This record gives sequence, structure tokens and C-alpha cells, in this order.
Amino acid sequence: LPAQQVLEAVRRHGLVSEAALVDVYAGAQVPSGKKSLACRITLQSLDHTLTAEEAQKALDDLLKRLQREFGATLRA
Repeated sequence: LPAQQVLEAVRRHGLVSEAALVDVYAGAQVPSGKKSLACRITLQSLDHTLTAEEAQKALDDLLKRLQREFGATLRA
């Protein structure tokens, strides 16, 4: 699965103004056949300052989308 597809899914969220891949890791802490992607995501509303709750909901929505579309999981 190309990382570009993951970034495109992230960018489709209405509050994402910018998303960039900053790291790809495939090593001992990542299961075989999997990769760990680190993305820098900027959230922005055009008409108001986001509250912490709005930003967290956007991140939760993004994770659910990535889980649904790609089987992604959040690394701790």
C-alpha cells in the first residue's frame, strides 16, 4: 500500500489543511509485512479557532477512516 494513498485519505478530511509524511519505519517493533508511518497534520477551520475538543474529534475521525480504509492501527 503506497503511503501516498494514506496521505490522500487524510487530506480528504474537511479540517485538514496540510498533511505530510515525515517518517516510514519497518523494523523490530513493527509486525512483519507492516510499516509505521508518521505524518504531520495541520488542522484548520476557515471560520473559527478550533477548540481542543474539535481537534481531538477530527483526529479520532481520521484514525477511524484509516482503520476502515486501510486496517491501520495507532502505535503507542
